[in-house]
Amino acid sequence: MAGTKLYSGALELGVTTDTYDIEGRVTKRRDWSGVSGSGIREAASRFRGQLSQTPPAYSARKMKGKPMHRLVRQGIEVAPRPSSVTVFRFDILEISGSRARFEAETSAGTYVRSLVHDLGESLGCGAHLVELRRLASSGLRAEQAARWDEVLSHGRRGTLSDLVTPMERIDLGLPTARVDTGGAAALRAGRPIPVADPSWALLSAESLDGAAIPRPVRVLDQEGTLVGVALASPGTGNEIALRPLVVMPV
Repeated sequence: MAGTKLYSGALELGVTTDTYDIEGRVTKRRDWSGVSGSGIREAASRFRGQLSQTPPAYSARKMKGKPMHRLVRQGIEVAPRPSSVTVFRFDILEISGSRARFEAETSAGTYVRSLVHDLGESLGCGAHLVELRRLASSGLRAEQAARWDEVLSHGRRGTLSDLVTPMERIDLGLPTARVDTGGAAALRAGRPIPVADPSWALLSAESLDGAAIPRPVRVLDQEGTLVGVALASPGTGNEIALRPLVVMPV
């Protein structure tokens, strides 16, 4: 959930909606004819990097413990709070009339609907999202997925496991730690492991030195089997400990 996302989609200029997408109620229509292709691309290039983004009122973002879209549909006024997101890429690929196709690579928590809405406002004509497809999430790509007919076929043959990517091969976008037999047993039993303990060491090039703490790490045993996900967090004194968050059954 926390990894980078890649999307493809399409937007429509000249119309804004209350949900920022095609399913919403039209709130305003404006003339878009003066907007050029180069203008759209130049405007999109400004929506890159770390941004303060306000989510749509019709969203799953919670307010007072309830999703905002439920409150809005109950007639309760909401005031979405902006949050910090990162847009790594927002590329306009093709423009045809008032419609533009794009690809966007974003951090978790980014609303592409809001990105499109804000782009439309910056152009002065408004815009809303008309298509969206997630192409990748945390390194997993749509082309790795199996078609439903393949799933049915393998199911009939009893070979569904042939379609499954082993969890050990999914890095989750996290630094990786390897533990010995004792360390794996401790984590599976719910016990933390201090960093000073020689039973584990970070294998990725990324080090905990100077990194934000707490932070999750993926944990493998000596055979390369996924033990689970642990949180590198402050231990006793100045120590840092691996505290199990999720452990896999043996």
